Formats: sequence, C-alpha cells, structure tokens
Amino acid sequence: MPLKTPRKPSEDSNATKIPMGDSNIKIVNYVPYSRWRWVVLFSAVFIKIVTSGIYSTFGLFMKQFIQEFQRNESTISWMVSIHSCLTIIVAPLATYLALKFGHRIVVISGLIVAGISFSAPYFYSELWFIFLSGSVLNAIGQGLVNTCSTVLLTNYFQNNLPIVLGIHASSSGLAPIIVNPVIRILLTAMGWRMTRLMYGTLYLISICFALTFKPVKRNSWGEDVNRFHLTSDASNQEVQLIDMAKKSETGLNNYFGSQTSRICSFISTANIASNFAHNPEIPNAYSSNYSIQFNNPLTDIIHANKDLVNININTLMGMSVASNLHIRSIIDHLPMMDMNSPTNEKSKKTEERKENTYVTLFRNPIFLLFLLANLFTHLGYDTNFVYAKRKALEEGISDTNTLFIPMSIGFGTILGRLIFGYLGSRNSIKIFDLFTTCLILSGCCSLFSLVALTFPLMLTYSMVFGLFIGGYSSLNTAVLSSIVPIYNFKDCLFIIYVVQAIGLLFGAPVTGYIYDYTKTFWWPFLASGSMILVSGLVIPLAYLSKKFKENQEEEIR
Repeated sequence: MPLKTPRKPSEDSNATKIPMGDSNIKIVNYVPYSRWRWVVLFSAVFIKIVTSGIYSTFGLFMKQFIQEFQRNESTISWMVSIHSCLTIIVAPLATYLALKFGHRIVVISGLIVAGISFSAPYFYSELWFIFLSGSVLNAIGQGLVNTCSTVLLTNYFQNNLPIVLGIHASSSGLAPIIVNPVIRILLTAMGWRMTRLMYGTLYLISICFALTFKPVKRNSWGEDVNRFHLTSDASNQEVQLIDMAKKSETGLNNYFGSQTSRICSFISTANIASNFAHNPEIPNAYSSNYSIQFNNPLTDIIHANKDLVNININTLMGMSVASNLHIRSIIDHLPMMDMNSPTNEKSKKTEERKENTYVTLFRNPIFLLFLLANLFTHLGYDTNFVYAKRKALEEGISDTNTLFIPMSIGFGTILGRLIFGYLGSRNSIKIFDLFTTCLILSGCCSLFSLVALTFPLMLTYSMVFGLFIGGYSSLNTAVLSSIVPIYNFKDCLFIIYVVQAIGLLFGAPVTGYIYDYTKTFWWPFLASGSMILVSGLVIPLAYLSKKFKENQEEEIR
C-alpha cells in the first residue's frame, strides 16, 4: 500500500533523531498550532487562582475556627496539612479518571466537588464536618483540577513550555494578592459561613472556563501527523508510524493528546527504560510517538530535562502512571511481546530486580541528600505561607498592614517561578547550583523573620522568601532528572512524591504544637527556617562525589 506524502512541517514542528545501530530514525512531530491554546492558558490561570485561594487564606479561617470551636492551634493546623497532603496524593486518581473520561470532564467534576464541599459547612458547621468537607473532599477536587489542567497545557504547548508552565504555576502567587483582601472583607462583614458559601460559588463559575479545555487529538491534524524517516547504508525509505494507541483504550488519546510534548516523551522513555531494567527479556517496546530498541543507550535520546522546570512532582507522577498504562496497552497489542503470560521464574526475577532497585537507590548518597532536602523543606514549607500574617500581628503590626505580608509572599513567588524557571531552562546554567542557592536563601529569609520586627522589614522578608521558595519549587523536578539515571527516574519520582506528602502532612501540625507549648510564633519560625536552611546546606555535599562533579561539568557543555 503506497504511503501518503507527508505534510511540510509547520513552524511548530519538532524533529528528533534516534540512533538505532547502523540506522537512524527521524521522528517528525507536529504541534497543534492554534490561537485557542492561549484561551486555554488564560482559563487554566483563572482556575489556578481560584483553587490556590483556599490555601492562601487558611490562616484567616483558622483564627475564626480557633475562636468559635475553642480548639488549640495544633488541632486546627491539621486542616492545612491534610489539605496540602491530599492535594498532591490525588494525582494518580486524576490520571485514572482522565484516561477514562478526558481532562475536561475531570476538571469540571473536580470543580463541582471542590465548590460544593467548600460551601457545605454553611449548612452544617460541626468541626468534624469542616475537616471532612474543607480538608478532604475539597483537596481531592482541587487535586483533580490542578493535575489535569497542567497536563493539558503540555499537550497544547511545545515551544517555550517551561515559560508557559511557569505562568500557570506562578498564578498561585496571585491568589494572596487577589483573593486574600476579598476574603478578609467578607469575613469581617458576613462571617466565615457566608464567606465559604460565596467562595464556593466561584468554583462553579470556573466551570465556564473549564469548558474551553478541548481535548487535543491527533486525528484533528490528519492521519500522517507522526511519521518515521528511516535511513541507513542499505536503504533510504520512509515508513509510516503504526498508531498503536488507536488499538488501545480511547482514554489514552484523550490523556496524551497530540503526543508532541517533550515532557510526555521524557517520562515515557523513563518508564520504558525502568520496565526494561526490571525485565530484560523484553526485546523492544513501542509508543505512539517513537520506537526504541533497548540495545541502544536510552540517554542518547533524552533532551527534555530542561523542560521539567515549573512542573510539580505530583503532576509528573500522574503523567508517569498514565504513561505506564499507555505503554502496557501498546505492548499488549504487539504479538512479538508476550508480557501477559510470563513464566513464574521470569516473574520472580523481575520482582527481585524491583526490590534491588530500591535498595540501590537508598544506597545512592546523592539521591539521599536530595530526599532529605525535600523532606525538611516540605516540613517547613507551610509555616511561612499560613502563619506569616499572624506572626506579624504578634509583633504589633496593624491588622491592615499585615494583609500585605501574604500578598508580598505571593508576588515574590510569581517572580521566583518565572525568573528561576527561565534560568533553569537555559543550557548554560547549572540547575543543581541554582536549586541549592534557592534553598539556602529561602532558609535564611525565614530565619530573618525572627529579627524583622518592623513592617518594612517584614515586607522585605516575605517578598524575598517568596522569590527563592518559588525558585525551589520550579527547579525541583528538573534537578531530580539530572541526578539519577533515566532507568531509575520512575522509582525516584515515586519516592520523592511520598516524601513530599509526608512533609506536608506533618509540617503545619508541628508548627501548631510548638506554638501551643511556647505561646509564640518565634520558635515555630525558627524551626521552619532551620529545616529549610539545613536542606540547602546538605545538598552541596554531593560535590564530594567525583563522579557527580564530572556529570555537573558535562551538563553545561
């Protein structure tokens, strides 16, 4: 059957060459070019501001709950920690639902759940129900929304993706600037019950913006979107890519869209490499975007780690789960691979290799340093965002002026996400050193809050802290990809994902317990700043490894 003549690549196309022995495969990917994607970005930013407004205003609501229910700080602080933890844990669930129903349906469903659950205490205001609705159900809804909206942007944008994701991520910094003043006025005028009811309706209004999240499908740009160009000494021919995804579940197309994102290619390659490391009996594997033979170095085709800036660990974890299901679905349709009925001996060997992988990772001192940095940073993360305003009140700053403290943190976060996201995407910059600098300066800023007793100093501390903690958030995933081998990336991603959740779960309660014992926010901020600073100080110990130092030198060549 004659092959169709391929279209001329558009300006948004991207070509990748993959070495395969004596041959080279050139894959031409066509990125959907449409002005509609800017509408999608605007809608995603609006929704992000709405969902982030809950986190930024927790401190305002907590003060109301402590007074009304006569509970101590440590008890109410679990509202923050449970919400923060569940928001990132729900990423795999968002993936599963998106595979079945598509991103738009999941985002709309998440907004409905989050909106109704946040408003529900207006009708029934027992404390246990506020925990259930505001910290559990609302967090699940927001997790669905945040994960799917971020992944959808990777489908719509190819060029300058780190900047686009930076704009989307930094919109959470707009929440303290836009939402906090409004919530404060509503709390003063109407009380917390009516405020929650009114803000809950804003989630439902956001559904109108979510309707713009049209799925990106390959069929919209023709059947010849992806093609192989195979050249070798013996032949010079063109072969069309067999779209195995069409034989799999429809949801896979809905999730991965046009399959042009380098982030999707990166995480899929990492998963294939990991699967092969666990089960070397697999001779080769295919995805709907490229073909790889495992007897060639996988690192030769990895060029996407710079694109991982400004994408959170939990979002990438959700994409990894989707990619594994995608790969499995494709392999199931390949007659040359009999993965569904392996022998007991092969299965046993595969499980042993998986166990050895985790043992090897925990023996890797570089990865352990990165792991500890993430744990300590997330233990101290919530303190500055949630309690900075109340610490300012404790120091005698007027209630009107304290409103600017979280706003300045939010503004600093926006700058940090954009500036360090841009720097992290540059090949001439060492991401690891930039990451370390952000951690050290974030810890120093948090400790500086102990002596920032005037309003101008507090405003300065909060803005600079937001700047560098935003930089840490934007670079975290990219640093992970630069310090671990590609075949271990999936397992490392899962471990960091769990560690971050643990840090967020216990961070705010630790602050609450310290406050209940000392009756001052001085000691909680000392603990928070110290943990973040320690994170930045232990990371440079990686340079004691000669191999790591050589790898860092090669990174900028």
